[in-house]
Amino acid sequence: MPQISGLELASRMQQLRPEAVVLFMSGYSQDALGPQRALDEGAALIHKPFTEKALLQIVSTIIAEPPEAPNIG
Repeated sequence: MPQISGLELASRMQQLRPEAVVLFMSGYSQDALGPQRALDEGAALIHKPFTEKALLQIVSTIIAEPPEAPNIG
């Protein structure tokens, strides 16, 4: 996103709606993101490219067992 990072957007959303669950998606590995952009362990993440089946599977999993809110803010 050109104006804001996904982590910043998620942090702002968490402030407004703490109960919201965030699914991060990235074309980069955690190693490529570096320590400043690394997600907390247990954060919901799907890597691009992904199939419709993979997206449906992770969303179903998150609905059934929401991950703990990552410490992003």
